[in-house]
Amino acid sequence: ISNDLDKLEPYFREQGLKLLRKPGLGVSLLGDERDLRRTIVRYIYEHVGEENLLNLMRDNLPEENKSVAQVSKFLLELIDAGEWRRLEQMIRDAEKDLGYKLSDNAFIGLAIHLSLTMRRIKNHEPVPLDEENLSRLRGRREYLAAEKLAKKISAAFAIDVPASEICYIAMHILGARSRYSSASLG
Repeated sequence: ISNDLDKLEPYFREQGLKLLRKPGLGVSLLGDERDLRRTIVRYIYEHVGEENLLNLMRDNLPEENKSVAQVSKFLLELIDAGEWRRLEQMIRDAEKDLGYKLSDNAFIGLAIHLSLTMRRIKNHEPVPLDEENLSRLRGRREYLAAEKLAKKISAAFAIDVPASEICYIAMHILGARSRYSSASLG
């Protein structure tokens, strides 16, 4: 464990946090609450991924609590509350554009996807544009809703959402309805 902590210490230092070791008592991570949360989100972004996070949340919430409200409460502990609430509202607006409501799991998955997308954009980590899927998606209501959603995100968070991300948002929406396959895109 000590060797693992030695490897983690520089990572925590980069995040503005201090690893405090107390022999016989344990280990603590010290720092500003915002830095702690940012570090958790960064770690999730870099090492867990949205699909695994969604599965982890589903597995750890009691069956009766697996709702958007419960997962939102959980995620508010990790992600900036204002950012999360704005994303929630934007997704609700996108549902109106789509003409259907997403399932709770699809809604949560899309919110996580958008949050991680925003992190990628802010960190200047572009995803490659899949021209083939882009040409198949253009004109579909899911793509048009993704485009509109991207414009709202761009305006609300002062970032530029590129076409590659819009394509992946549209694919996420299609996948959320379990309708996405190369056959259904044609």
